[in-house]
Amino acid sequence: MPFMRKTATILSIILMSTIAIFAAKSENVTVEAGHSKTSATGKITVKFVSVEEDSRCPEGTQCIWAGNARVKITLAKGKKAAKTFMLNSTTQPNTITFEGYDITFVDLEPHRTMSKVAVRSQQLTVSITRHK
Repeated sequence: MPFMRKTATILSIILMSTIAIFAAKSENVTVEAGHSKTSATGKITVKFVSVEEDSRCPEGTQCIWAGNARVKITLAKGKKAAKTFMLNSTTQPNTITFEGYDITFVDLEPHRTMSKVAVRSQQLTVSITRHK
């Protein structure tokens, strides 16, 4: 009986180690409007082109619907030509697949407010994960 417990424990450790090795690694990339940034994961270059829509509920208010932020981005890998995509915060598509990676909308800052005061430059955060 002790031999079976040791064998089961060893097999469990091997299985967990294998899962950890093959688990998809994810990286968040934050980029300012009009700028580009290259990820360490897959060397994907993300350019935040523009905000096409921002109907998100302003901070400090109550809304019936959370709203949506839609952004235009370009993605490139290596020397290949960049491709343009739209990503959404709450509607589809909020994830796209590009060159074997999933690119997912994470956040757009600053969040809308009721104030008309000028705000800092907008920053988009996306998650880049090796496509399974």
